[in-house]
Amino acid sequence: MVEIVKTVAAFANAEGGRIFLGIDDGCAISGIDERLRKWAGKDSTEETCEQYLGALRGRIRDNVVGDPKLCFFQTVVDGHRLAIIEVNASTNEIVSLVQDNYLYIRRGASNAKARPNEWAEIVCKTNREGISE
Repeated sequence: MVEIVKTVAAFANAEGGRIFLGIDDGCAISGIDERLRKWAGKDSTEETCEQYLGALRGRIRDNVVGDPKLCFFQTVVDGHRLAIIEVNASTNEIVSLVQDNYLYIRRGASNAKARPNEWAEIVCKTNREGISE
């Protein structure tokens, strides 16, 4: 869960992006059906996935400072249920984690703590875009 929250913050502080749950690091589709069965204690269905995504949304909101714009989707690919979290770029505030004082960004395909010069760039970008609205 912590990695999902860090990724939400990193995408929000950058250009946005999508988090795919049910696809492993090697890009193989594994699905989230087993995770849903454990979480709900019953079979994985569209309704169960919607409930899971609602709970996930709440956990993310509880663990970030700021208001990242998120959209949650589900789909089935080759018989495997996937969940997708679409994170929009934050235009008027920095998004960080409640548990620490770090600013997370994306560096390649990974989350990273921003360096001081990257902080300045993000703060200036956020201030400019927030003022223009």
